[in-house]
Amino acid sequence: MRINPNHLTLAGLLTGIAGAITLHFNYFLAFILILASFSMDVLDGRLARKTRPTRTGAYFDSVSDKTVEASVITSFVILSQSLPWGVLSASLSILISYVKQGSGKKINTVFDRAQRMIFFLIIMLLHSVNKEYSYTLILVFNVFCVIAVAQAFVKKFREISASG
Repeated sequence: MRINPNHLTLAGLLTGIAGAITLHFNYFLAFILILASFSMDVLDGRLARKTRPTRTGAYFDSVSDKTVEASVITSFVILSQSLPWGVLSASLSILISYVKQGSGKKINTVFDRAQRMIFFLIIMLLHSVNKEYSYTLILVFNVFCVIAVAQAFVKKFREISASG
């Protein structure tokens, strides 16, 4: 049986959700699982581009990405008790993807999913050392998210305006 991109997407989804759950009792293992999930997300895209990408695969990948992102951020918010800033983090992070969706071309921002997930992994690591660092970085995360939402909105608005 050949591995196709959807297999990697499913493995990344399950690994990411497992990482979000594991965050509550084994920080190191959670970090490894979330990093593995992120790696599988990169690999599924590369494999899809080398084979024949499908619309269903792209949709599955997109939903999987948002599910893992929301699960990890929500789990961390619960663990760190960083409400309401943490809830704002999850909302803004998903909002970036929503504002970018439906574009005929790829819209890049200063804080796309890869940067958000790496930044969030750094927040998790620092939280294990000193919780105060993670609260400050959550605020910085939110600022970058707001900038990215505005940037994506302007780019998308210009694209729509140019097409008529």
